[in-house]
Amino acid sequence: MHLMSDKFAQTIEKHSELIIKRWVSEVKNDQGTVSFDSSRIEHSRERLANIINHLSEWISYDTTKDEIGRRYAKEGSEYFDAKIPLCEIVRSFALLKRIIWSFTINECSVDSAFELYQMSELDERIIVFFDQAIYYLIRGYTEQMNNKMKELWQLTDDDTEKVFFRKSFYTKSK
Repeated sequence: MHLMSDKFAQTIEKHSELIIKRWVSEVKNDQGTVSFDSSRIEHSRERLANIINHLSEWISYDTTKDEIGRRYAKEGSEYFDAKIPLCEIVRSFALLKRIIWSFTINECSVDSAFELYQMSELDERIIVFFDQAIYYLIRGYTEQMNNKMKELWQLTDDDTEKVFFRKSFYTKSK
């Protein structure tokens, strides 16, 4: 199903390099993302560019929670392996969401009530996508943390359940 706001999403996609450039600048200067050195920024840059370059797909009603879940649980696990603190990853996503919305407000002209409605739809879909992506990213990150704890200290599922509750992981049965 196509969104009424596709034209705005496509404008964002066309300017992905500019948005990523703004994100890099924000991350380098934000006190909440101090662990993002040059290599970690590059690691994240490609992933975030994928979000922006395919924004229409990610925010589409056709993209399922399972698709988002698989992708971002995997990314969460990879961010853990890259040794980036979870709070900083979440902060970097929040910065990206704010930059995308700021770009939309400042660069996309709204000439009618219908276009204003399209902007509202875009905002809602971006919020839903980022909320889901962050949720699954945290699940993947904590699952990888759980696995690492078991590996390092020979802990069992029962041991780690005291910290990570049994039904809290994406890849485990519910």
